[in-house]
Amino acid sequence: MYIASFALIVLTLAGALSLVNLNDYFTKSNAYDSTAQTIDPHDDIKILNEQMVKTEPDKYMIKGQSQNTGQYKLRYVSITVNFYDKYGNLLYSSFDAKSYISPGETWKFEIPYRKSSIPYSYSVKVGPTLLK
Repeated sequence: MYIASFALIVLTLAGALSLVNLNDYFTKSNAYDSTAQTIDPHDDIKILNEQMVKTEPDKYMIKGQSQNTGQYKLRYVSITVNFYDKYGNLLYSSFDAKSYISPGETWKFEIPYRKSSIPYSYSVKVGPTLLK
């Protein structure tokens, strides 16, 4: 009697675990199909120009222009700027983003610096970028 009860419990648990795994598979599969795909931004986004401009006394902004050089319409693209002091320490980081950029399309970005100290240098990076 105990052995039969134990066997029934083991079989019930095994069946429940197989259903959980099966449900996890379908959930992950469906979720994967409906999510956006990321791409290597260096392949499809080109920064055409950028410069730091003084907008007010002690206020700075990076202004530039980028282009979708790829063959796909991009759902989301961000341009990130890191601002540094003269020792290379990060002072501030900010970004600008655009949605639904067609192949060949160019757009302007503006990324403000919102600190009181004067930045010594900056770097501009593309990413993340999403397809679909």
